[in-house]
Amino acid sequence: PMQEIVKEQPLNAKGIKPLLVAQPNKVQLQGLLDSWLVTKAAILSGVNSESLPIVAREPLVKRVQEERAKDAALGQIQKIQASIASLEVVKRAPVRIEIKAQLFYQDERLDSLGRTLSKTTVPTLSVTYIFGRDGEQWRLHHYISGT
Repeated sequence: PMQEIVKEQPLNAKGIKPLLVAQPNKVQLQGLLDSWLVTKAAILSGVNSESLPIVAREPLVKRVQEERAKDAALGQIQKIQASIASLEVVKRAPVRIEIKAQLFYQDERLDSLGRTLSKTTVPTLSVTYIFGRDGEQWRLHHYISGT
């Protein structure tokens, strides 16, 4: 199902829980990835959220915050819709899991009046995601688009 975050919707950490199992299954990994996609989209649409550090490491959190700050300085927001079409575990180790996901991806950049500045639709976007275990908690460490 397509997930769209509306600017007025507050997003907090209540619905997002850390992934703490030693060997997460495919459904749990998909949940973690989905939390990343939804939370990142919310932040880039202008919604304040403290949930990103639950699902991603600090460098990725900073990257999203910097992207939002640049957009805000220009008076712009991004509306992003991303849904997971498929997901497969490529490599698994005790503290590192690599997955390959196929996403439906669409973004729209809007100005302060809500006018579309640009729009991108990618029916099948391949992305490799690397999850790592920090202590007991799994987080997104890195991702590579178009792989």
